[in-house]
Amino acid sequence: MSMKSQPIPEVWREAVNGFLEYEKAQGMADSTLNTRRIQLCRFARITGTPPEQVTAAQIVEVLAAAKAQETRRNLRSALVTFFSWCYREGIRGDDLAAAIPKMKMPRPHPRPCPEEYITEALGKATEPERLMLALAAEYGLRRGEIACVHSNDVIPSENGWALMVNGKGDKQRILPIRDDLARRLRAADGYVFPGRYGGHVADGYVGKHISRLLPEGWSAHKLRHRFATVAYAQSHDMLGVARALGHASTKTTEHYVALPEYALCSLVNAAAMQGDKVRMEPPSRQDSPAPPRRSNGDIRYPYEGKNGRETAQTTPEAVRMALMLTLYLAEHRAGGAREFDISAEWFAELHRVRAIGYARRSSVVRAAARRLSKVGMIDLVPNHLGQIRGTINFDVPTLCGLAGMLASEYTSKITR
Repeated sequence: MSMKSQPIPEVWREAVNGFLEYEKAQGMADSTLNTRRIQLCRFARITGTPPEQVTAAQIVEVLAAAKAQETRRNLRSALVTFFSWCYREGIRGDDLAAAIPKMKMPRPHPRPCPEEYITEALGKATEPERLMLALAAEYGLRRGEIACVHSNDVIPSENGWALMVNGKGDKQRILPIRDDLARRLRAADGYVFPGRYGGHVADGYVGKHISRLLPEGWSAHKLRHRFATVAYAQSHDMLGVARALGHASTKTTEHYVALPEYALCSLVNAAAMQGDKVRMEPPSRQDSPAPPRRSNGDIRYPYEGKNGRETAQTTPEAVRMALMLTLYLAEHRAGGAREFDISAEWFAELHRVRAIGYARRSSVVRAAARRLSKVGMIDLVPNHLGQIRGTINFDVPTLCGLAGMLASEYTSKITR
């Protein structure tokens, strides 16, 4: 059961409901209210103490147990606001908020989504998903802002078209958009992403679709990091980027912008002594050309068009990965296990996989697993993004024999 669906503990219910009603009267967004409810519900269950009996020591203990600094800061903000309200309402005789320790701002750790991941995601996305990706990566919209985009939000501007974004806390901002995007959004004639039972989809719906298109560990929020990083690199205007993202302070925006490497090189060069003629240069990076595509938008890989002699599963790198997987499964089977669960990205990094064309490294591992499944060595569980899961059908001697055959095939391919 998720924390969102769990009821508020009985001894906290009246206080929490009253506090949330007070926050709603102040104009807090529904998403913020739901977050506050989850935080207070979790805190109540951990302490097991009514709000009027909570001590500063309990708060310190819960905050110290938080794994991430950002989580700790968000929880502290909720507790400070809640216990200040409890004091004003007479639920407590003291203002416990004053005893809650202050937090340092966490250091920025921006993680913009790489361009190649976005390119691949666009190649396999549906038209609505392409719009989601564009709004997140090219315009920096949040999941909730994407979910509620309406055709009427596209308005004329001095330079063409603009999008009126309905942000957190009922705040609006206006972003200029290209003509092609304006045309696609206006064609919806209503909500661009309509809900099943009226209205628009939930923000979780948008997040789930974008996460499925991107590699494991990448999300819609990292596309906002990508927008912030590219926008700042082009403009060097942190305030402008903050306004585009809907941030009230550039301090928040700093957590989204990854400083380009050439900027650090420029600083080193500027600080060099007059007689020093050696200059720091950032490593050159050749942007990959756009991948060739079929008429349906799918990427056309280098091994295609060879009269069927080579497929994703028979390239030299895929054969090598099939060999490595077979040896891994043989060792797994020797330990008495039949079921396996492997992260494709982890396995690819472990064996330093070389990607085939425009494919991800993990795609090579998945192609190798499909090959082993075809010969009956394993039964794969489908639809587990990023994971290779299944059951081993052969015993250890048979697996070792197949590994020898794959080794011979790989040797013949690389010596041609």
